[in-house]
Amino acid sequence: MTFRIFSLLTMTLASVVFANQTSSEESILNSVLYRPAIHYTPKINFMNDPNGLIWDQSTKTFHIYFQYDPTAPVAGNQHWGHATSKDLFHWVDQPVALNIGSDGLHIFTGSMVIDTENTSGLFGNKSNSNFVALYTRGNLETGIQDQGLMYSSDGGYHFTPYEHDPILTLNSTQFRDPQVQWFPQYNKWVMAIALSREHKVQFYESQNLTQWSLMSEFSGGIFGVDYECPNLTPVKDQDGNSKWILFLSINPGMPLGGSGTQYFIGDFDGKEFVAETNSTQLLEFTKDNYALQYISQGSILNGNSSYGENAFIGWVGNWQYAQTTPTGLWRSALTLARNYTLKDNEYNQTLLLQSPLNLESLRINSEAVNTSVSLNSTNKNISMEMPIVSTALEINIKGNFSKLPTNATAAQGRVFLRFANSFDEYLEAGLDWGNGGGQLWLNRDQLKGFNDPFYTGKFSAATDVSKDNFEWRIILDASVIEFFADEGLTVGTMTYFPKIPLTELYLESPSGESVDLDVEIIPLAKTMNRTTIFG
Repeated sequence: MTFRIFSLLTMTLASVVFANQTSSEESILNSVLYRPAIHYTPKINFMNDPNGLIWDQSTKTFHIYFQYDPTAPVAGNQHWGHATSKDLFHWVDQPVALNIGSDGLHIFTGSMVIDTENTSGLFGNKSNSNFVALYTRGNLETGIQDQGLMYSSDGGYHFTPYEHDPILTLNSTQFRDPQVQWFPQYNKWVMAIALSREHKVQFYESQNLTQWSLMSEFSGGIFGVDYECPNLTPVKDQDGNSKWILFLSINPGMPLGGSGTQYFIGDFDGKEFVAETNSTQLLEFTKDNYALQYISQGSILNGNSSYGENAFIGWVGNWQYAQTTPTGLWRSALTLARNYTLKDNEYNQTLLLQSPLNLESLRINSEAVNTSVSLNSTNKNISMEMPIVSTALEINIKGNFSKLPTNATAAQGRVFLRFANSFDEYLEAGLDWGNGGGQLWLNRDQLKGFNDPFYTGKFSAATDVSKDNFEWRIILDASVIEFFADEGLTVGTMTYFPKIPLTELYLESPSGESVDLDVEIIPLAKTMNRTTIFG
């Protein structure tokens, strides 16, 4: 019955898609068609960078602030939006937190801290409700970017501008995105901030959040045009040992085009960040995850949340096309919260592993599909029924493939998943392997819901195929896919826009190489108070 109802819905959507609907009707349709069930999206209008992600231990609440234009589904009138959650999935919309004031200065990216000990002197007493936002003020007339402060004594809901702003200025047009955290071992606040066009990250220190002194600078990696959104945080390895990672976003000028994030692994001594190597690493092999922030665990007296010592969220978008995507009345999503860990490989290289946090809590196990299949020369492809009860699915794949003969070509073996619909649209995830190594790949090229010259359709990443097996974890959610492979070493986030929903699943080994697959498809319960195609 569920599949029949969904098929009728699909046919209804198809009839509307090809009818002579007005632009406003299409906008409303797309607002529902592309609305994710478990990824945070604004109710209306435009969202980009996550800002001020923080865990309040005293109320057991996550706060997420973000760049937001409350007036249009494009960027340009920058405020801080706000939502709260107890579990990083079920978000409650809050009123806009940081508004443009009478001075007309826009509220650009920044961070949030809890000044529990009232080091700033802005509060009447010590309290876990002492929230302080530090952000870039953008003067659109002069172009000057300097750093401002607002504070809240009610736990991050209503803010008062600091009367002595700016707290930090270089009279520069390219000085932005402060990330601030408390270092109890040094008894001070530390700020990482981008001197964007000079391709520098500067580190400042303060005792009170309002007076800052320069300590050091860092530069390296891919320069692009601008550095943006630096985030410095310790990340533990699987034995509990920590290293510091400096995440640094670039826009434009990433190798795949537009915006993206790189990172450096190293050490921070309270004054200076020193990278282990001169090389940088890219966070993903796709191009739709930008401006990530880690979720701060509070401040001096706040302990860790139940979610471990780090959690990260990024913006699902790329500045090359983020303001033209076909989602109607709203634009952009945030990634699911992820956990990061470090692992050393056999060459003593430190690698970053990513995984979605606590996704198991959303599983609708009663509707899950589990099966084992074998693809070979006589059975090159099979179709599978998708459990159609939610726009969000978790697909877990474990595969074993045959080793190719020594004289085989480098790309002789191939296996892929194809999510498709009746309009000959499809989204694919695949693996090619041969004696020359392996390639993981994603393909959104055959979807017809969005056309832009910069909307790259195909992505690939090298992968180790020496063990003749692989594991994938895929989260598919209306218009966002998050792909995890190689224990979380190889990760890709993409938007995707079919004309109608993808309701069919095919597994294929086109060359007939033997591949054994264990497939698990699990619907994920809707968490957002938004209208999707399932209501």
